[in-house]
Amino acid sequence: MKTGAIYVSVFGLLLGSVVSTTALAQKDVSESEKLKGLDEETAVAVSSLLSRVKSLSVDEAIRRIQLEAAVAPSIQDIRREYAGRLTEISIEQSPDFHVSVKLKGDGAVAGRQWTTAAGKARVEFSTGHLFTEEEFTKQLKEIRLAAQSAIPGFVGLTGYAGDNEAEVRIRGDEQDAQKYMGILSKLERAYRVKLRFKTSDVPESNSIYAIGGAVLQSNNSYCTTGFTVKHTATGLKGIITAAHCPDDVIYGNYGSSQNGTLVTFPLIFQDQRNDAQTDVQWHRIPSPHIPLLETYASSTVSTRFISNVYNVPAKDGTICFRGSRSGYSCGIVTSVAHSPGNICGPTESMQCDEVWFKVEGSSLACGGGDSGAAMFFQNTGYGIVKSARSDTPLPGECKSLTGMPFSRVKVLLPSEGRGSRPTR
Repeated sequence: MKTGAIYVSVFGLLLGSVVSTTALAQKDVSESEKLKGLDEETAVAVSSLLSRVKSLSVDEAIRRIQLEAAVAPSIQDIRREYAGRLTEISIEQSPDFHVSVKLKGDGAVAGRQWTTAAGKARVEFSTGHLFTEEEFTKQLKEIRLAAQSAIPGFVGLTGYAGDNEAEVRIRGDEQDAQKYMGILSKLERAYRVKLRFKTSDVPESNSIYAIGGAVLQSNNSYCTTGFTVKHTATGLKGIITAAHCPDDVIYGNYGSSQNGTLVTFPLIFQDQRNDAQTDVQWHRIPSPHIPLLETYASSTVSTRFISNVYNVPAKDGTICFRGSRSGYSCGIVTSVAHSPGNICGPTESMQCDEVWFKVEGSSLACGGGDSGAAMFFQNTGYGIVKSARSDTPLPGECKSLTGMPFSRVKVLLPSEGRGSRPTR
């Protein structure tokens, strides 16, 4: 592949017909009937939440999903306000829905309450944490370098800054883990981070092969489109996907909702960045095709309008995507300081830094061919799919999914035309 720097600004998703469908849950019906009354996208997110918090009613789960989407802009404000102290921001569901903000250093911070169109949400602050987000990531890198040389079968790390913990992933079983407990204890003392082993026999993969349903295709290889972009220097518009995908790809939609017409055309490769922290390339969209501020979601005949793109999702927040192989599903962000292992770089042999985010969930689906897909929640984008651990692309079979946050790409949301729906 070609190499070079990529400077793009998020503009929307490429092509697709617009059909807005919002079904309302009727009153005085059973919980299952309420779910059936929802549009598919909301129903998937609500079902995912109900699988985690079984005590919730469907009505309360719907309210919390709406509230989570509504507080996203305020979470970004908190990130800016406490940039020098921030350890972690997470979405909490117990004892009620609230946003937890963890900060380094002393000095109590009073709680807040946000009022949104979806209702009120409280914000809870805790102070006295040992590291900021940036400092925690640096500690993880030092731990990884030491663990790589001392522990055979080392795969990678997943960090949890708010708890000052990290999961050290190794190939093998519990007996293998017991052999290296002494090394783990030494690393804990040296780097002041609580560590635990996680054994696995299924490594994460950047696999780009899939059977049918492609959005981006190159011979027998498939990937998925991310968000459309605008080059900051030239003004050229294009689309991003994962850098480990082929350079020469053909875009294909799922067919127009009006006439079922399948539109395909070759994209024009421009540039890419593929290293320990970034896995993204962009392609120019040839005339006369026009990029849209949209992404395919629960349906392949209608699209989700994307109004904002933020640098990183909140821990324990909901995130969704549509992969060309696995289809549409949602999961929970379990870490924003994750390394998927030694699958970074042009030859997919470089150890990844701990700057990716990890997604898990009981109904999550993922598989080869999903790489590059736009990752979003409601109308807000957060990144693109890098890699996955899954035996099949069926819902519930996805062990984990890794996303590249938009903080790894220099982006600037366009000020003009936001909220419009351009057509071909």
